[in-house]
Amino acid sequence: MLIVCVDDNQTMLDLTADILRLERSECEIHTFISAKQALGFIAESGCDVLLTDFSMPGMNGVELINEVKALDDTTYCILVTGSSPYALREHYPGDVFDGLLKKPYSYKELLSLLDVGVKAREKHKLNRKQGAIVSEPGDQVPSMTLESAIREARAFLSDVWDEADFAVSPLDLEYGCRQPAYFAVRVKEEMKRARRYGHSACVIKMDLTNLSQVKAEFGLAQDTDFAKMVLRIVSPNLRSSDLVTYRNPRIFIFLPETNETGKTLIVNRLINGLRSRGILAAKDADSAGVIFSTQIYSFKEESAEELPRSQSDSMS
Repeated sequence: MLIVCVDDNQTMLDLTADILRLERSECEIHTFISAKQALGFIAESGCDVLLTDFSMPGMNGVELINEVKALDDTTYCILVTGSSPYALREHYPGDVFDGLLKKPYSYKELLSLLDVGVKAREKHKLNRKQGAIVSEPGDQVPSMTLESAIREARAFLSDVWDEADFAVSPLDLEYGCRQPAYFAVRVKEEMKRARRYGHSACVIKMDLTNLSQVKAEFGLAQDTDFAKMVLRIVSPNLRSSDLVTYRNPRIFIFLPETNETGKTLIVNRLINGLRSRGILAAKDADSAGVIFSTQIYSFKEESAEELPRSQSDSMS
């Protein structure tokens, strides 16, 4: 697997390359400080995954991705930017880039998105070899209308959804997350954006109801103290573009541009993080653990035929 990294900041480029060579030693890593140099290499040698900074002199990351896609549209292209992902989507609509990393990001975010890219590239190669589209079980969810998605999300988020109000402060300083009302507004915006571009999105609900025994073991008498502790565990395992809020006794997480495979990766990461602190994740309401429920919203492009459908499940 050949990975090309491009960044005009030599320090960041070297740091990224060192992480990839250490954590993904099976991959061949090539680095370039110039987008034009990288394009010349890719034109001659090809590329499986491209990881490029956005803001660079001469040719920015989106322009480089467009050129690389013209050479091979199956190359998985990840854009790294300090700019707002939403502003980028407005200036460069459609599926210009396959993945997005918002600075500052953790090495876990980098490796997780890279693994998604490697998997997608391998599937593309298999599709071409077999001359047919190969779908992984559970990875594709039938498309739904925006109206049906809104209904499902409202039912799933319950009272949090009803609080949507632009007048509130975005951050809940006590819990270190988004205010429920701001969270609901952003979910609505992201659902419309997913519908517009034909993407998938996901909502995760973590129910903390049955954790009285766990709270006692941690010496936390108040529900609020335990919620803060869980949020501190959850937050580092999320991507910079994900949204999280708290409404006792539940934590809600919204994952934009996330399909079934991406959701599973993130949920497993959250579960492992909780288990590493001695907190169990449960399948049912009778268990003494965090109960995970998820819901996927999948859309086709606006011009495509719509089939109302949603998927919800529980995970341990």
